[in-house]
Amino acid sequence: MNTAPLLTALSAGLHLAAHRAARRATRAMRAVLAAAGLAAATLAQASSVVASINGDGAPPFLAFANSNIGWVYTPAYSHTLDGHFSTFRNVGSPTQQGPVASRTVTFEVRENNASGALLARGSFVADGAGGDLGGRFPPVLLVAGRNYFVSYDNVYNIGLNIPNWMPSQAPGTVNLEGWYTGQNYSSYFPKVIDGVLQVFSAPILRMEGNRVNSLASADCLFDWAQTRYATLFAPAAGAAMPTSQVYQTYYYRYYAGTRSYVGVSATDNAVYYIGPDGALTNVGPLAGWLLTAGCPATS
Repeated sequence: MNTAPLLTALSAGLHLAAHRAARRATRAMRAVLAAAGLAAATLAQASSVVASINGDGAPPFLAFANSNIGWVYTPAYSHTLDGHFSTFRNVGSPTQQGPVASRTVTFEVRENNASGALLARGSFVADGAGGDLGGRFPPVLLVAGRNYFVSYDNVYNIGLNIPNWMPSQAPGTVNLEGWYTGQNYSSYFPKVIDGVLQVFSAPILRMEGNRVNSLASADCLFDWAQTRYATLFAPAAGAAMPTSQVYQTYYYRYYAGTRSYVGVSATDNAVYYIGPDGALTNVGPLAGWLLTAGCPATS
């Protein structure tokens, strides 16, 4: 790949996103993406179930007695997320708690915990009939090993989406580290209390998207670029080189010293950059730049 035009091409690149602490840069990034028509990214390939937690589980004949429920999800591998689905028990109407009204249930994904930045939100209509329910939203990138908070709101008196535990959980049931409920999800119940397994720590979740295998290679490329083109990619004076961040489906680094961003889109596997002028440019496929930089190819 010809590297001669790199300085010219990168000087008019993509504004991906700022670190969460850099709010002014984040607002500018959103404006640039929206102006470029990239604020709602589209998938390069059809999505399917990419992560399943008890996805084939069957709930017991019981309804929620609480209005919301959430869990911390830590993906074992990086993937995009553009849809969520779960199985809720058909409990009929009414239950012993009263009539089961039709309502809109909201599903959210947040960074780290219940008060973290909102990454995705979807909704669906539910009633006493339950069933396989869920919704879709613009894709976001979830990174392996990072914590995300997934939750359902407005579930009171509809059927559970927890695998049947009576008389005992089925072999292979996955229990997360605990579960959350209450105002602002402030009530936490760990997976085991006084030696007793808390069965609500085992949700039924089917997450749709696509597996992403390019992030380690992207980090290699960013390391190469900030060394090879130090005049374009420099941190603030006296600061260490930045670490990689995520915004929507973009995996990127922000260089405060040069007010520049370089990143990779998980939806089209292209490399992007923006410089101080805020101009947006796709500088080519990731595969070509990995070859130029001597970085491992993605699988």
